[in-house]
Amino acid sequence: MLLVPARVFDAVDTKLHEGWVVVVASNKIVAAGPKTEVQVPSNAVSIQLLGMTLLPGLMDIHSHIFLHPYNETLWNDQVLKEPVAYRSVAAAIHLKDTLLAGFTLLRDLGTEGAGFSDVALKRAVEEGMIPGPRLLVATKAIVATASYGPGPQGFAENVVLPKGAQEASGIPEILKAVREQAGAGADWIKVYADYGRGPGGGEVPTFSSDELQALVEESHSAGRLVSAHATTAEGMRPSSAETSDPASRYRKMLSMNRSVSAPSASRKYSAIVKPVNPTRARAPGGSFICPKTSAVCGSTPASCIS
Repeated sequence: MLLVPARVFDAVDTKLHEGWVVVVASNKIVAAGPKTEVQVPSNAVSIQLLGMTLLPGLMDIHSHIFLHPYNETLWNDQVLKEPVAYRSVAAAIHLKDTLLAGFTLLRDLGTEGAGFSDVALKRAVEEGMIPGPRLLVATKAIVATASYGPGPQGFAENVVLPKGAQEASGIPEILKAVREQAGAGADWIKVYADYGRGPGGGEVPTFSSDELQALVEESHSAGRLVSAHATTAEGMRPSSAETSDPASRYRKMLSMNRSVSAPSASRKYSAIVKPVNPTRARAPGGSFICPKTSAVCGSTPASCIS
């Protein structure tokens, strides 16, 4: 396939190039450059993208396809009242909308109570059953016992609630959780190194350093990287020891993303990237951690890992 846009954005030199074309075979970019210099297969189908700018596929490195904005439905209500089948249908729609917005890879950091449904959706995308970007999934995520919603605070003590993540206390339970999630198909292991379980809902650490170290070591033993939700200095310090060479391992995980997307300007972003009203509910997401500086940032450059 030969894509002929008005201009091409090159992420390597960060410049727009007029007169460039892109050759795609299957789902891979095999050539890009000036039309006079690119070798085009004789049987290539030419697609004219008049007036359009073509750019490499975008990557969202922290998404939650099983959630939608909390000013539509509070997080508790999504987890407690929306059946997993319903949430899976919504997630499939989010995947399609996100792909059409130009994103060709998502690292989805937790199903928020929907179990291993992200593994099923990843399979559906890979088999061509539904349209969507490539997925790196974290399945259930891991939280300390009684530190994540729904509840337990605010509910009667005899009410057994489903949880937005898998609870664990102590190294044996942590090892079991990592092994279960890796065995079910998790690409990443997501852990909550701190959360709002302190007095008045304040953010405090959830796991001890020994527990986190065991989690990281077991994840690496299973060939998985670790993503840590951490918003406090105390939560970041133990989790920043994730790996001695995070940048190279992170780039390796993302090296698969070489596909192309040419979204229409009229497309809207999916629900997972809509702004959320923070006054309506606590967002159970996470922040990115730089292992070099232990700083929190809103995005993940190639030199950082979260």
